[in-house]
Amino acid sequence: MINRLMTLLAAELHAEGIPDPLTGSFTLAAIWDDLCRLSDEIPPKAVWQFCEGDRSLWKAAALPGSHTTVAEPQPRS
Repeated sequence: MINRLMTLLAAELHAEGIPDPLTGSFTLAAIWDDLCRLSDEIPPKAVWQFCEGDRSLWKAAALPGSHTTVAEPQPRS
């Protein structure tokens, strides 16, 4: 399933004008959001908020199913 979703994502990015998506630089949140979209799943609230521009949950957001936190991501360029 992961290979199928990543292939679909790479094809979409290529179609949108990114010549070589495998060498692109993307946030984990963006990839997570796209993989959820492609698999018809709802992303976690923190991912959705990050992609919508609200990074408030990312200051110490716990990853689902883990006891660790993620660092605040760097601003998008």
